[in-house]
Amino acid sequence: MMGKAPRVPQNLDEPTSLAHAQPFEYVPSNMGEDMQTAWLPSTGGPPNSWLENPSGKQQWRYYDENGDAAVDIDFGHDHGFGAPHSRNWENGRRDKGNPVSIF
Repeated sequence: MMGKAPRVPQNLDEPTSLAHAQPFEYVPSNMGEDMQTAWLPSTGGPPNSWLENPSGKQQWRYYDENGDAAVDIDFGHDHGFGAPHSRNWENGRRDKGNPVSIF
């Protein structure tokens, strides 16, 4: 993301200050990796298209004709498959990884 960094409140009376934050009850989620991975949804993507991860993590995701995740290409880190590496999706889950070249 480009632009200015978020402003840190200087006064604890400001409405954006964390001094007034309320606690919340933790509720376990069943989202898991099959629902969303690295800020890219696994379903509902643009059919037959690539999206780049908007969170700044170096990742591309390809969506099939139904808008379901089909392939991820991860850059800048190595899980034993090199960088970049790919992860194929099947039945809503990513595999462990595969060596890949984008050329």
